[in-house]
Amino acid sequence: MPITESRDPPGIVLAGEIDITCSPALRSVGVRLAGALDAGDCLSVDVADVTFIDSSGIGALVAVRNAAVDHGGSLVLRNLSQPVRRLLELSGLVSSFSIDDDGV
Repeated sequence: MPITESRDPPGIVLAGEIDITCSPALRSVGVRLAGALDAGDCLSVDVADVTFIDSSGIGALVAVRNAAVDHGGSLVLRNLSQPVRRLLELSGLVSSFSIDDDGV
């Protein structure tokens, strides 16, 4: 899973498969970026090119969202791919995230 990060504005672009082998890297990068947020900042996570995600990937996204909130910021998932949307819906977590699908 390639992770592309930006600092201004803070964000992550994900692609490929997000599973147990790469979710620790997502969690690490995301929590680090979330820790650098100022109050009111939003961390953007673009998942348009994610082809597969499992529960560990969803867990990593939840951890990053929680870290953003803990630092006074927020997280928005952008351009949900079908696999991400499906697992968020099946897990009942879709309403736990801010979602921006304008770019799709």
